[in-house]
Amino acid sequence: MADLGEAARIHLEGLMSVDTYKWQSDFARTYAAQGREEGREEALVKSVLSVVNLTRP
Repeated sequence: MADLGEAARIHLEGLMSVDTYKWQSDFARTYAAQGREEGREEALVKSVLSVVNLTRP
C-alpha cells in the first residue's frame, strides 16, 4: 500500500473498514455484536476509573 497514491490508499482503507462491512452469517453477526458490547463495557469501566482517580485526594 506504500506505493499507492494518497487518494487510492484512503479509498482502499475505506473499503476495508470493518464499520462498513455487513456480516453475512448469523454466527459472525452474533460475535461481532458481542465484541462491540465488550468494547463498550471496557470503555465505560476505564471512563469511570479515570473519574474516580481524578476525584481522589
